[in-house]
Amino acid sequence: MDRVLCWDLLRASDLYRMVLSDLGFDLDLEWDASQIACIVARTINVRDPLEVLYEIKNISLGRKAYILGAGPNALKGYKDIESGSLVFCADGACSLIRDLRGVIAISITDLDGGIEPADLVFSRDGYLVIQIHGDNYRTILSILNILKRWRERVILSTQVLYPCSGLLVIPGFTDGDRAYVLAKALGISEITPIGMDLDSEFSTYLSKNIYGERSPATIWKLRKLRWGLRIVSGLYMLSIL
Repeated sequence: MDRVLCWDLLRASDLYRMVLSDLGFDLDLEWDASQIACIVARTINVRDPLEVLYEIKNISLGRKAYILGAGPNALKGYKDIESGSLVFCADGACSLIRDLRGVIAISITDLDGGIEPADLVFSRDGYLVIQIHGDNYRTILSILNILKRWRERVILSTQVLYPCSGLLVIPGFTDGDRAYVLAKALGISEITPIGMDLDSEFSTYLSKNIYGERSPATIWKLRKLRWGLRIVSGLYMLSIL
């Protein structure tokens, strides 16, 4: 397991390069974000992320795994998640575990859905994978006290890897497809997706509070979702060869 998870799988088909080109990836901005992430990692004395990953991997053994996305189908489908399962939930979709019992959750989030869903996961003995990137790094220092409280079960991820310990790169462009990459990197072969509506024209308040239960997604959101779908599909195809 490397600090750049599944990178070769995505790079193999030039998929990652195509995404960067289409979405306008600003390397300077992401480098700045990674520098801030490094400062955060040192300030809160974060655990080695690979150590935390192996801890999650051990917990995953013998458990059914789900990816819980923030799409429209999550609002009903999450009720089918079985007790005792491992749930990789995307950002605001993690709020749905409030109604579930006996699951272990891993929140993959850039905190667009707020602090509360991530804190719920932590309070239920779950783990947090927090993406620090160009859109949120300027505000991340304002929640250092919260991050310090989470430090034993948190992983800090970035879009590019700054040369310091304490960070991971998990390729992907939505919390949902990053969750899928992470699950595959942990060696989980059978994954049940719920609410991973990456081909939908709609989004929900689980993604951002600007949406309702079923609202038309913005053009930018749709572009990210379509790339997320390609990433997930590519990982699936590679996993069965």
